[in-house]
Amino acid sequence: MNREELLPVLFTIKYYGRAGRYQLSRMLNLGEGKVRNILRRLREQGFIEVKRGGSKLTKKGEEYLDNIFKGLGIKKIAVLYNKEEYFKDMIIVCAHLKAYEVKNVIDLRDEAVRNGAEGALIGIIVDDSIFLPPDIGYLKDYFPLLEKKVKEVFEIKEGEVVIITFSKKYNKALIGCLAVIKKFSELS
Repeated sequence: MNREELLPVLFTIKYYGRAGRYQLSRMLNLGEGKVRNILRRLREQGFIEVKRGGSKLTKKGEEYLDNIFKGLGIKKIAVLYNKEEYFKDMIIVCAHLKAYEVKNVIDLRDEAVRNGAEGALIGIIVDDSIFLPPDIGYLKDYFPLLEKKVKEVFEIKEGEVVIITFSKKYNKALIGCLAVIKKFSELS
C-alpha cells in the first residue's frame, strides 16, 4: 500500500478522533475489505490502536502523519462547513500550505476535479486576505463567510497558500484537496 492510499484514512482518523471500519468505509467510499487491510497495516506498523469504539492514531501515527504533512508543505487541513448558498450542500476540505509560487491555477483546479472534487479555489495570502489568482480577486468579495471561517481555523501569513476543495461527498473533497497538494509538492 502506498502513501496515497494511507493518507485519507490517517487524516480521517486524526480529524474525527476515532473512526470505525464501517464509518471509514462509508466516509471514504472504500470497500470494507480495503479498509480492513489498510487498518491492519496501520496497526502492524504501530500507527493506530484498534478498540471496540474504532481506530485511533497512536503517538507514532501522529508523528508519521505530521512528517507526511511537513514533507508536503501542509501546515494544517480542516473540514469546513459554510452557510453561503453556493456551498449549502457541500463539504469543504481546506488545506493551509507554506508559501509556494502559484503558477497555473487552472491546472491545479483541474487536478482537484479530476480527482473527484466538484470545484476548487486556490488562494494566496495577500495583505491578510485570500487572493484568488491569476486575477479573480479576493475570496471575501465572493464568499465572505468562507474567508472568515478560514481565518478562524488557520493562522495565515503573507505568501502562504490556501486550497479549498468542495463536493457533496467528503471523500471526493478530501481526495481532490490531497491531489492538489501533491501537485504543488511536485512543482516545488
